[in-house]
Amino acid sequence: MEYNLSVNDREKTIRIETDKENSFSTELDAAKLHVNYKRIDDYTLRLEIDNGKTKKGVSVHLVDSEGGKTIFINGVTYAVKNRDNLPVGTIRKQVSTNLPDKITPPMPATVISVLVNKNDLVQKGDGIVVISAMKMETTLTAPFNGRVISLNTSRGEKVMPGDILVDIEEEE
Repeated sequence: MEYNLSVNDREKTIRIETDKENSFSTELDAAKLHVNYKRIDDYTLRLEIDNGKTKKGVSVHLVDSEGGKTIFINGVTYAVKNRDNLPVGTIRKQVSTNLPDKITPPMPATVISVLVNKNDLVQKGDGIVVISAMKMETTLTAPFNGRVISLNTSRGEKVMPGDILVDIEEEE
């Protein structure tokens, strides 16, 4: 099966051959890979990737997002969309506006710190909340300029994808 994807703002075509249940083969950046996978929960897959020389295990966290999935692997976030499902002529535009408009964790996490207070003015890209997941810290940032109107979390709280941690009212 062949997939035409937009990954962050790069176009990729990936061919996947199903070997057996919970297993497939693919070629990625000229490397032939065999992948076994297991669903851990609604948001998490465990992959065992074999490139013929070494095997590596990795946890992958998935969240539905507009037009595709947001995938979190080893502290890196990927916005993945199936180009075949996007309306013609909108691929570039959708990729460039692929920033989340809510402060929500990409995977189950623990809040390390909240960097803002109610009524603070924030600029797009300012750090808002620091979370920890899989022993890695990630700073969630403001998606636009605005004013913090409510804090919905605190230090030490366990949070899930979809939980709105901080509400920001966008400036006109």
